[in-house]
Amino acid sequence: MCCDYAIREQKKIIRTCQELQKPLDIFAKRYQELEDFIEQLQMMDVRFTAFRCFVVDRNATIMLISVIANYFIVLVQFLN
Repeated sequence: MCCDYAIREQKKIIRTCQELQKPLDIFAKRYQELEDFIEQLQMMDVRFTAFRCFVVDRNATIMLISVIANYFIVLVQFLN
């Protein structure tokens, strides 16, 4: 799902920044900028929300599909 992909990409970006830091001097400006960027990425919680009411993840998607399926089953039973 998109959520899992976004989290994997965040981790990949962090690893890439850490690799870019290795050849740099610890007091270099670019090193510090990369360090700040890594800290921001690590502090951010990557997730998708629906108007910040609830998190849209795999469980929410499966729950939504099951609710819709149950609704149609009940609807078909009332129509017969």
